[in-house]
Amino acid sequence: MKAFCVLAVLSCIAFIALAEVGSPCKSNDDCSQNECCVQVHLRQDPQCQSLRKKDDWCVPGLKLGDTTSHRYFCPCDEGLECRAEEIEEEDGATVYKNPKCSV
Repeated sequence: MKAFCVLAVLSCIAFIALAEVGSPCKSNDDCSQNECCVQVHLRQDPQCQSLRKKDDWCVPGLKLGDTTSHRYFCPCDEGLECRAEEIEEEDGATVYKNPKCSV
């Protein structure tokens, strides 16, 4: 159990350290054309990050104009749509399997 806790903490540190660092922002309007405003961590100010590219993992239904900023990562770039390989209903919830940005 102790090893699992250490691994979990190290994974969180690596995630934060490897997070893409961009310009500070308050909304998508503060970012360049191929970026959006993202708050990756609650204690971190939002930053401009790149829109998701072809074959990047994504969240179905997330669009650039839906909000003034985003949580965790940007939606797919213009001309791309987030599509899942498979969509299933499990216990009243929709499960998207392997969603990626595609044409």
